[in-house]
Amino acid sequence: MRPPGAVVNAGFSSLSVLPTAGLGGELKVWDEGAGTRRPFAMRDIVKGAAALGFKFCILDLSPGFGAIERAALVASDEVITPIMPDPFGISGLEIFTQNLLGLRKDLDTEKPAYRRIIINAVDNRIRQHGEIVGEMRVKAGEFRLYVFPVDQVFRRAETEHKSVYEIGAAKKETLEELNRLASEAGEG
Repeated sequence: MRPPGAVVNAGFSSLSVLPTAGLGGELKVWDEGAGTRRPFAMRDIVKGAAALGFKFCILDLSPGFGAIERAALVASDEVITPIMPDPFGISGLEIFTQNLLGLRKDLDTEKPAYRRIIINAVDNRIRQHGEIVGEMRVKAGEFRLYVFPVDQVFRRAETEHKSVYEIGAAKKETLEELNRLASEAGEG
């Protein structure tokens, strides 16, 4: 299933990536055609990663609910949703949650688990951000919230193709929240 050389090291020993480009850019084409005929195809990727010795397989997808997103959800044990601290983020989260619950009902399953939400790029100088974070804390219920501040280290890491830890210029709050997320996600 894995094309030679498709899995690449992400710049530090504990993370490898299977980029869309590693599949010859065919992932989008697959989504538009075969994806609807093979709803469990992403399971093959996850099983392949496990066979290669990977403990975790993170599928980073768009917030849409097309064939590829559904296939990824079917293959996943857990979903973590990132949102921006704005009304569109809240609305998108509600739509995603409804779609996920519908998918679970259709497949008669409780998977993937859904218990973590990331609120990304929070700027405490913006009143609306604080209000949304406060609202999410009240509404979160059993969800665990991870609040990440605006931090240029993310953009820099993306540009330099390095991890946030390799850049070494992250805000203290960013590193604390990343460590908390990694620790808690690793516990299940």
